Amino acid sequence: MKKKLSIYLLFLLLLLSSKNIILAQEMSDKKEVVVNGQGVIYQNDLAHARDLAISDALRRAVEEVMGTFVQADTLVKNYQLIEDRIYTQTKGYIKDYQVLKESQLQGVYQVTVKATVGLKKLQSDLMAINILQQRMHKPRIMVMVLKERSLSEGEDLKKFDLYDLVSEGEIIKSLKEKDFEAVVESSQIREVYSQRETKKASWEDDALVAEIGKKLGADVVLIGKSKWEKSGALDLGGLVSCRAYIEIKAVKCDTEAIIGTKGEVSTGVGITENDASRKAAVKASQIVALALIDQILEVWSKETSDSRLITLEIANLSFENLLKFEDILKNQIRGIKALHRRSFNENKAVVELESKQSTQDLATEISNKDFGFSVLITNFSANRLKIEAR
Repeated sequence: MKKKLSIYLLFLLLLLSSKNIILAQEMSDKKEVVVNGQGVIYQNDLAHARDLAISDALRRAVEEVMGTFVQADTLVKNYQLIEDRIYTQTKGYIKDYQVLKESQLQGVYQVTVKATVGLKKLQSDLMAINILQQRMHKPRIMVMVLKERSLSEGEDLKKFDLYDLVSEGEIIKSLKEKDFEAVVESSQIREVYSQRETKKASWEDDALVAEIGKKLGADVVLIGKSKWEKSGALDLGGLVSCRAYIEIKAVKCDTEAIIGTKGEVSTGVGITENDASRKAAVKASQIVALALIDQILEVWSKETSDSRLITLEIANLSFENLLKFEDILKNQIRGIKALHRRSFNENKAVVELESKQSTQDLATEISNKDFGFSVLITNFSANRLKIEAR
């Protein structure tokens, strides 16, 4: 009896200990801090100033928590590196926050924020991914995969007969599981573009990919190809083994830049060839989707924490007014690290900015500035801003 009681007590102690360890791990994965943030009020735009103040507070929250993990001398020596990468996956991120107090004083909007800072990988925390997407203004993602038909004898051209709805569905499912809510379905593509055009896009034409995405309201397109085939004559007791090859790239629609690529080969076993092929495609698609999500989030993290390259296209502008415009951009617009004039032709200028602000925030500031002439924001996307001088 005593022996059984001892075993029971030992088991109970082990159970309590394991729960305490798990609880301690959960507590160590996050920390709450209360911080202050400020944002300058431009042209009485209180909403924009409030956003700036909250953003400033969130950065301070992460910096404060990071300071407890980095030796003081290391923090000082590497402050710029840490500050520049404050929201990247290796440096920590905001899991949640609440505005406790807000006020205005002498043209500055002030907030006090209670923030929860987590130290796990950014991609593993759905709340943090959601916050990152909000900071990127909820980019819309489109998914399109074409399935390559197995070649018959005598055929010498790659043929894409069908959309790979299985792979598309798995990729979309993975996106939504990671809180990517704004997903454009491929059925919309088929209503607008011919199969010939989408073949070309999936194979080689990034400009056409960007065009398709923009026309359908997407910011990023995940596009590629797949192939299903039987994987050999092994004796599987009546079952069939098949392979699925999937290759996908992520293209930003406004810049035509490729921000992620991934290929994968997986094997599936089933009662029929179609069953085995579907299982292989599901596995390959899940691996591809998670890899691309990681790559996309890394790009977005850098863009929210470091400067991003924004292209300004300005129409109806004399060269004299262009010089005035550039001077105000450099000296009166917050967060611009560098300005590069790319071209000026027939009163049309192209200027590239290295900016710590998003294009949307930059557009708001420019529209509220006095340049000595009127400016009208005619169009903007994630990395491009079109302006007309009047």
